[in-house]
Amino acid sequence: MKLVCPITISGVEQTKTLTTATGIDVGAFVKVKPGVGKPFLAFNSLTGVVIAADFDGAPVVETDVAANNAAINDMLADPQPYLDRLTFA
Repeated sequence: MKLVCPITISGVEQTKTLTTATGIDVGAFVKVKPGVGKPFLAFNSLTGVVIAADFDGAPVVETDVAANNAAINDMLADPQPYLDRLTFA
């Protein structure tokens, strides 16, 4: 699975694409990266390099793993509106 989220590196927020390992609980993973309160987008796969994303209205990581997994499942069920938020290189 691919996660697109803002990650702060050396004090600078950057849009990054993270690849998760098969079989992990992604709803728990997002609590660590990007972290609670941060927006994220989830996809089964992506082609190309994401250089920017519009996170306005995107799901925000919650402390509740089940709520995170529900948001992820909603994005995976209808990914096009979320794909439209991405800018590729």
